Amino acid sequence: MGKRFFVVAGVLLSAALAVSGAHAALDNPFARAAEVNIGADSDWRVDAGSISKTGRGDDGLYYKLSLHKNQLSLKIGKQAEVETDPKSYKALAIEDLRIDGKRLPLFQWCLNHQQNHNRFLQQDLEVKDGICMNHGERGEFVVMLNRQTLDLIENGERLRFVIRPFRKPVHVNYDISDFSEAYAILQARAAASQRAAASAPAPVAVQPAPVVKPVEVQMCKLAAPQDFASVAAQEYVCGDAADKRRAQQRIDTAVKQAQQRRQRIAAEKEKQRLAAIAAQQKAEEERRKAEQARKAEEAAIAASEQKRHQIMDELTKKMVGVCNKVWSKGKHRCYCERYIEYAPPGIQSDASCKREG
Repeated sequence: MGKRFFVVAGVLLSAALAVSGAHAALDNPFARAAEVNIGADSDWRVDAGSISKTGRGDDGLYYKLSLHKNQLSLKIGKQAEVETDPKSYKALAIEDLRIDGKRLPLFQWCLNHQQNHNRFLQQDLEVKDGICMNHGERGEFVVMLNRQTLDLIENGERLRFVIRPFRKPVHVNYDISDFSEAYAILQARAAASQRAAASAPAPVAVQPAPVVKPVEVQMCKLAAPQDFASVAAQEYVCGDAADKRRAQQRIDTAVKQAQQRRQRIAAEKEKQRLAAIAAQQKAEEERRKAEQARKAEEAAIAASEQKRHQIMDELTKKMVGVCNKVWSKGKHRCYCERYIEYAPPGIQSDASCKREG
């Protein structure tokens, strides 16, 4: 009986600890993922053979999404040009890669073909054929794309990387609703380069063999309106109407943002102007009230002084009347000394009386 009691008690204690641990995990602030959101307002950058979109997180780091040939990569750095100063991790974990909330099948394949375990992509562990590579030591995660995965990205709206650089997971979210447009520009430039290379005359074989310069795609520039000098000109493939329209769309978007910034600045200046006027009016009102208070105080003092003189005049009349009765008898009293100037001739001041001021 005693052994069974201890066994049951041990089971109940283990269950209680498990429930308590589950609640602690739910309440643990470290379990909440940090969000890095890089939206449609962040433009795609189209370079030679690649497109990329970069954004800055609240952690101060920069996150760069790139497509080069058939490689999709996420690079993390301490500067906007992430390659110049990459963030180095000792144990970076890649936990998921999702398109519109669904895990990419290619990422699941990488998990299933990673050595040792399939819970997450671990730094320094190999994946079969190098399809997925976690180079955490230089802040980089690379996926070799197949056609199916590229189609999913082209038709997707939101791409999410779930990484865990430390205890807290980080969701790196990209708005890729305009990915297909940027990818189309990349393909158009590549096709134009191929056409230019195909149409270039073959070099004549002579001795010594001449150095043939690579054929470059001719690029044109589309300038912003004159009153928007801060908006950079946009390049497009010369003669490519679709690429020119896309360049114009980028300029229109930048001009709209510049207009909004001007409106915000003008509104702030107007707010400051009105605040200055209100402050001046308030100061003028306070000065007017202070002047009124001063005049009211002076008037009150003057009225008080007038009242005092009136009272003194009345008192003087009464005392002179009292003293006249004494003076009419040819006498003088000290209480009348103060009013001696009103005494009739023959009544002299008494030096022995202490005259009050």
